[in-house]
Formats: sequence, structure tokens, C-alpha cells
Amino acid sequence: MLLEAIEYAVIKHGDQKRDDGSLYVLHPIRVAKKFPQQHYRIVSILHDVLEDTDATFVELCDLFGPNVANDVLLLTKMDNISYREYYDTIRESLVAFPIKIADRIDNLRSMTVWPEDKQKRYLQYTVDDLYGGMSCGCHNRLMDELAEEVQFAEERLGVEIEYPTPFWPWRGC
Repeated sequence: MLLEAIEYAVIKHGDQKRDDGSLYVLHPIRVAKKFPQQHYRIVSILHDVLEDTDATFVELCDLFGPNVANDVLLLTKMDNISYREYYDTIRESLVAFPIKIADRIDNLRSMTVWPEDKQKRYLQYTVDDLYGGMSCGCHNRLMDELAEEVQFAEERLGVEIEYPTPFWPWRGC
């Protein structure tokens, strides 16, 4: 089913490009590489199709089953909910939360082509949006990697991010 997800994402994302000019579909594939579990990889590869393409929830259910479709839906920011509600819901999911962290890591690595003010805002949003899901034993490897990317971006941009808790930057328990 992993190959089918890649083929589907390639078709759906088509010629979409990232800000750096690369094919968009390479982003979800990089996110998927962070996970050994097939379900996480499939959801990662499909995580933007509902938001950025003409893919439908029903189509995902038919092709990949309701579990995959529901996890992809969780990662889809709907217009009728606030970002706070969106991230609160994601933090409750054992699948969506680590995929969102991996998504942010990849976005932080590729944001260097954005205007500096957009990079700074995204960096602050990353800390604000994701810190609440941290707990002992909760995706330590990904949280460590996210903290390293945030610190690297801070240094590169010459900024100090306001951290919402004394436990950030995350360094495990």
C-alpha cells in the first residue's frame, strides 16, 4: 500500500512546486522517511492531499481505508476551526502529532528561501504550536530533532524565540 500512496500523491500533487522550486511531492516523502511504521509512512505521504489537491476523504477511504483517511483528515487544517483547535486535536493523536512534528522539521529545513520575516514568524509559530504536546517519552527523537532545527534557525536568523515554557527547548526528561 506504500507504493500506491506514493503513486497517488505523485498524481494528486502533479506539478505543484515548493517555494524552493522542488516538486512538492518530495516534501511528504521526506516526512515519511522519519518513520519505520508503514501506517505512519502512508499517512505522511498523503498528509497534504486533502488540503492542497482535489483529493477527497471518500477517495482516501476507498483507496487506503478509514484509518489512513481519518489520520490524514486530522492533519488537514479546515477553514472552520482555529489553529489552536487544530493543534490541540493533533496533540491528542498518536499518529498525527509525530507526523506534524516531522512536517515542521522538513519545513524548517526548507524555509531558507522565504523572506526573513516569514521565517521568524514560522519559527515562533512552531514553538507556540507544538510545545504543548511534549511529555516524557513522547516522540523524544523527533522533539530533539525539532529543537535542534529551531535552535539552528534562531542562530541563522540572529533571533531569540520566546519560549512558552521553561522546559523548551525540549531535551527529554
